[in-house]
Amino acid sequence: MLGLVSGQYDYNLALKKSILFYEAQRSGKLPTSNRIDWRGDTFLDDGSDVGIDLSGGYFDGIWAIYYTYYILFIIIQLYVAILTVNIS
Repeated sequence: MLGLVSGQYDYNLALKKSILFYEAQRSGKLPTSNRIDWRGDTFLDDGSDVGIDLSGGYFDGIWAIYYTYYILFIIIQLYVAILTVNIS
């Protein structure tokens, strides 16, 4: 692996655990190389009632969408403030 052990932090271990976290979030038909033993195939029939295959992808926490609205509001307010300030 990379030589990423610096002082008190083992970045190799952090990288391995980060990758495992994302592998645990997978959905649909999982490959045989799946390293998460408790995660099985999920949501294989999603969309089949309307003829669309929606299986696969990753699980996502709803909070990411929830906070996006607040961030968007803040960005718009800052942009408006920048446009309205008269710089002389």
